[in-house]
Amino acid sequence: YIQNLGLVAVGHSLPSSAITEIKLHTNMFMFRACMDLKLIFLDARVSQLTGYEPQDLIEKTLYQYIHVADIGAMSCAHQTLVYKGQVTTKYYRFLTKGGGW
Repeated sequence: YIQNLGLVAVGHSLPSSAITEIKLHTNMFMFRACMDLKLIFLDARVSQLTGYEPQDLIEKTLYQYIHVADIGAMSCAHQTLVYKGQVTTKYYRFLTKGGGW
């Protein structure tokens, strides 16, 4: 018995003020990742938000683009996801092609 597992998530840039509801706006992008957080799909909006074309990020892991100060929290959330099958995470800083977060 073989089971394929993956992750579907929505990433977006942080607004300047606090948010209470998340909707898929132009400052958001959607991605899919394998359970090892290797990216397998990114929608086209990722390029305007990060500077990367979707194909630049395919086969890379989220760990390669998350700020070093956020890696511990990301790893903990990743372990919870694998163990429980779901997780709600905080925001993580994502490296842009220009070198900013």
